[in-house]
Amino acid sequence: MSINAIEVEGRRNPYVDEPQLRGRDAVLELLDRLVNDVRAGVNSPGIVLQGNRGAGVTSLLRAFADGAERSGLTVSGFVVTPGREIAPDLIAWFERVFRSLEPSDDEVAQARAGLSSLSTITINGDGPRLTLTVDDKAAAVMSRLARDLVKLFTVLHELAVQRGSGLALVIDEIHRADDVGFRAVLTAMERLQALDISIAMVLGGLPTTPRLPPRARARLDEIVTTVAVTALDPSIAATVLTAPAAGLGVDYEPTALSAAVAWADGNAWCLQLLGRHTWNFLQDDTVTADAVAAGIRAAQRSIDAIAARELRAASDKEIHFLRVMTEFGSGPYTSDHLRLAEDKYGLAPDLLTPALALVRLLTKGIIVTDHEYTSVEFVMPKLADYLAATAP
Repeated sequence: MSINAIEVEGRRNPYVDEPQLRGRDAVLELLDRLVNDVRAGVNSPGIVLQGNRGAGVTSLLRAFADGAERSGLTVSGFVVTPGREIAPDLIAWFERVFRSLEPSDDEVAQARAGLSSLSTITINGDGPRLTLTVDDKAAAVMSRLARDLVKLFTVLHELAVQRGSGLALVIDEIHRADDVGFRAVLTAMERLQALDISIAMVLGGLPTTPRLPPRARARLDEIVTTVAVTALDPSIAATVLTAPAAGLGVDYEPTALSAAVAWADGNAWCLQLLGRHTWNFLQDDTVTADAVAAGIRAAQRSIDAIAARELRAASDKEIHFLRVMTEFGSGPYTSDHLRLAEDKYGLAPDLLTPALALVRLLTKGIIVTDHEYTSVEFVMPKLADYLAATAP
């Protein structure tokens, strides 16, 4: 039976489509402040939300977009396409927003004039629709792409303001962006701030955004506010489980709740997934330890299926290297752990050092690291359990 259709004595599963927002009040307040600033024409830094899979970054982005739209901003965004430069995604976004603002013929003509000096982007045709094409070679020069992005953002900002609105841009999976494109977006944000053009920009992704040169990394905090979306406190995690159930008159046994919170380890998605599966085993108005145990087994099977798909991107040797890391627990793993793993198992000829192995796994979105590669974590929750359980 599908958990999306589960009903217990006429009660729909309360964990289906539940936003992963509990315990994120401070982040939501920050996002609301950005919306209010843009509505008031106050220039504010953009926000970058960083968290591992299941932390709730995408839920926060959706909450921001919903709040911005309710406040009257023109909201749009996109998910970065893996394996290609971000510039085409930005151009497609511009075209969508420009059309949504329903410009008059005169406004289209003004936009064409304002964009006539673009150096990395070509304006196609001369009709009422404004369509653009990226020159991949020219867009590979960060400074040129950044200048053009400023012009695109300015055109949209002016149109939105003329309609009594403002502009909000939401980009998810920003860690997939190419280095040049990511730096161009940040540089454009910095220049817009200098021009006192207020646009609400919120980016979300894994903790390892594209690598930045030391100088650019040092300036990052001046351009954006970076927010780490970390594991939930156990008391908040308990509420994630108990509050939806309580709304339908269902309580958790203390031992059942403790076991559920311990298994999820503060991951918002794991908590929601476990709640959804546990609901299947509910017999009356109390969630028992047996129901949670059965829910954990079912949730783990769901996670294992996802993990198997995620690891298709990794080579056998890379998986072998990851698996030995699980001998040191579920992470984070230190550089000492990585050296021990190398000594015990060695590396394939094309992975000459732990650093190169980590770069490849990082690029594939399987791990996250700090900039010095001194701490490594699996991106997906419970991946260590899957690797250990499926070891030959």
